[in-house]
Amino acid sequence: MRMMLLMQHATFEAGLMKDLKSHHQEVVSRLRRDVEHYRSTSNFYQGEAEHANEALISMKRKFTRAMELIHLRELIMT
Repeated sequence: MRMMLLMQHATFEAGLMKDLKSHHQEVVSRLRRDVEHYRSTSNFYQGEAEHANEALISMKRKFTRAMELIHLRELIMT
């Protein structure tokens, strides 16, 4: 009887270890997917920030040029 209980307990523990290992593999897999998702999201927003910065620089140049033309026009008219 005792031997049977020990075997059942060992079998139960082996099943738990397998389930635990499987669970850990699932957790690691999910974490890897999360890391890839956040890396991809970060790359996307980094690109968006660079695009916005380039657009801002372009608008500043256009504004500066427009102000120069206005100033030049004022000088010519006086």
